[in-house]
Amino acid sequence: MSSGVAAVIELVGEPFYLLCAVNLQFRLRVVMDSLPLAVRALVTLGGVTGWPVLVWLQAEKLVLAEGSKMVMAGLSSSYDQGVLGLVGNLGSLLVRTLFQPLEELAFTLFSRHRVSASDTAAMQQLAVAVRRMVKGMALLGLLVACMGPPFSWLALRLVYGQRWADTQAPQVLALYCAYILLLAVNGEWAGKRV
Repeated sequence: MSSGVAAVIELVGEPFYLLCAVNLQFRLRVVMDSLPLAVRALVTLGGVTGWPVLVWLQAEKLVLAEGSKMVMAGLSSSYDQGVLGLVGNLGSLLVRTLFQPLEELAFTLFSRHRVSASDTAAMQQLAVAVRRMVKGMALLGLLVACMGPPFSWLALRLVYGQRWADTQAPQVLALYCAYILLLAVNGEWAGKRV
């Protein structure tokens, strides 16, 4: 029951978040994004025993999920927030289309093939699969890291137009391309931990 009430409270805040986004009120948008999550945590807390642990977990989840937005809203100009938002959206599109299916494949592989340490043949097979996946993801990440920076201006020009191509966004996108290499390898190792 309390989960349903908490979800409704979070949904009520969504129109205010969109209104802030449309009116380019970034600081208020961060508040409107974080406040319903905090209220949801408190409502969920009210319906469950052992609430000090839940409060801590919900607070930690909020800071981890929204902490970068809070820091950006407090320390950066709206121009910098716009550039980072634009690059983050474009970069995450690439990450989701290239790497997410491969991460899901790794997750499925390691979840399905749980082997004991005494089964050396199966362990060898999984080790070969891990090496191939990490090499493949590293190669994709290296390709993006090498080819992304020279073409970042062109990509922004084609997707968002001349206005954004003539800002600092191409330089930020070039750095994001190097970051994608780290995401690629991290995704495979995260899938391996299962």
